[in-house]
Amino acid sequence: MQTIIVLEFILETMHFLQDSILQDVILQDHLLSGNLSVAKFVNEECKHKGERALEKFRFNLERKDWVLEKDFPEEGITIKSVYDEETKDYFLYTVATLDYENEWLAKDILEHTLDATAEWSSDCKELTVVQLWHADRCALVHQVFQKRALGISVMRDVVYSMYGHIEGDRRTTVMFSSKWPGLEPTKKMVRGTVNKGSGLMLHPDPEHPSTRTLMHWMASLDMKIPLLPKGILVPIYAIGCRQYILDLRRYQEARWRMHLDAMRG
Repeated sequence: MQTIIVLEFILETMHFLQDSILQDVILQDHLLSGNLSVAKFVNEECKHKGERALEKFRFNLERKDWVLEKDFPEEGITIKSVYDEETKDYFLYTVATLDYENEWLAKDILEHTLDATAEWSSDCKELTVVQLWHADRCALVHQVFQKRALGISVMRDVVYSMYGHIEGDRRTTVMFSSKWPGLEPTKKMVRGTVNKGSGLMLHPDPEHPSTRTLMHWMASLDMKIPLLPKGILVPIYAIGCRQYILDLRRYQEARWRMHLDAMRG
C-alpha cells in the first residue's frame, strides 16, 4: 500500500512539473519574442490541458463506481453520481437520447446552440464564447448562472476552456476552468470551478444510428455554496441535469424543423 501511495505521489508530481515547465516555456517564449499574444498562450494551454482533461473524461466513462441518482426511462434520461478522490468533488453522469442525426447535432451544437445557451437553458443567464480556435477545436467560454433557491443571493459565473476530439463517429468535448484577461473574479459574482473530467460525448445510438444520438454528459461544477455539504447538493444537481436535457431537446427540435424546412427549399 505504501508503495502504491508513493508511486501515485511521484506520478502526480511529474504531471505538476510537466504543466509548470510547459507554462514557463510558453511564457518565456512570449517575453523573448514579444509577439506571442495572450490568445495564443491560452490556445496552447487549452491544447495541453485539454489532452489531460480528455484522459480524465475517458477514465470517468469507464469507471465502475457510479451510483444511480435518477432514472427517467420514459424520457430516455439516466443520471448517476460518484465522489472523485482526485478532484475531491462529485461528478454527475447523464446519459440521454436525442432524436437527431449525430453529425448534424454535433455541428449544430458547436456552431449555434452553444452561443444561444442563454436562450434555451433555464439555468443560464449569459454565455459568451470569448475566443474560438477552429483549427485546434479549442474555445474559451464565460458563463453566468441564474440565481437559484437555497438562499443563494449572489450571482455565480465560470470561465472555462473547451477542447474537442473526434474519433470515428464519436465527438467529445471536454471542459475545465481557465483564465482570461478582463474576466478575473469580481466581488459581484462568486467564481465557480469546472473540474477536469467534465465534458460530453455524442455518438450514434447503436439501435437507431441514422436518426438518434446518445449523449454522455459528465459534469463536476463547484459553485462554492457555503454551509451546505456537497453530498446534499447532488440530488438537486441531478434534477438540474434532467432539466438541462429537456431544455436542450426543446431547442434542438425547433432547430431540426428549421433544418428540414431549409432542405425542402
